[in-house]
Amino acid sequence: MLKKSVIAAVLAIAGLQGISAVAAAAPAAPAAAPVAKAGKSPLTVQLSVKKVVIENDKEVLADAANAAPGDVLEYRAEYKNIGQAALGKIALTLPLPAHTSYVDGSALPASMTASNRSAIADFKSPPLLPQTEDDGIGALRWSVGKLAPGQSAVVSARVRIDLPAQPQPTAGDTFK
Repeated sequence: MLKKSVIAAVLAIAGLQGISAVAAAAPAAPAAAPVAKAGKSPLTVQLSVKKVVIENDKEVLADAANAAPGDVLEYRAEYKNIGQAALGKIALTLPLPAHTSYVDGSALPASMTASNRSAIADFKSPPLLPQTEDDGIGALRWSVGKLAPGQSAVVSARVRIDLPAQPQPTAGDTFK
């Protein structure tokens, strides 16, 4: 179930405000990353997710297929203008999956806004964004002034996979 949520985040780009796109889950075998084209828009997006691991005291990005609660994932979206004309006033959006928590300070570029899961279209500066345990950051958005034909913009952020909720004891429960 958790793995499906992580894959669903890659597909969630289709439902967000700003860019309308369709994406396919990344194949298990090494191949080209999925590319989504925003309807008839000249803007495409290539999405990827990698697990952040430490090997030999160095941070390495690895396959996220075996990600588990507590692991950190890096989501990356590369938007490209494949059209013949420059695009202006672009809002690049990166959805963050359910059952994850944004890792503060991990967004690149750092100048972005964020939305809660309960108000996905209301973007604010993260320090001003009210958050509760049940309503964390659901998407990040960067404003790009202009993308010339053939030009790309890359955004990324990290999330930690949340631990599953523990059942709360109720009256009459017995413990062994």
